[in-house]
Amino acid sequence: MTRANLDLPQAPELQATRWFNTTEPPTLAALRGRVVALHAFQMLCPGCVTQGTPQTQRLFDAFDPQDVSVLGLHTVFEHHEVMTPEAPAPHRRLSHPQPGSP
Repeated sequence: MTRANLDLPQAPELQATRWFNTTEPPTLAALRGRVVALHAFQMLCPGCVTQGTPQTQRLFDAFDPQDVSVLGLHTVFEHHEVMTPEAPAPHRRLSHPQPGSP
């Protein structure tokens, strides 16, 4: 089945004020046709730190970026007072592109 057969709307373009670990911000147009793994995490989440983040880094390391693109999405759903741009950034532990924290 192709997207055309499903008659689905296109996703809106990615929006972020800054990106880490990439020289060019990723765009959906540039990613179209590729496998894209989206890693949603919070840097203070124990499961994210011990399981999700290492697993995503292994995925990034295992594939050529032209075959599988890995994008991180740092979500802030708690501890807003410590989730500032000055907080220890998750991008320092990861190699794949991700938008900046708030």
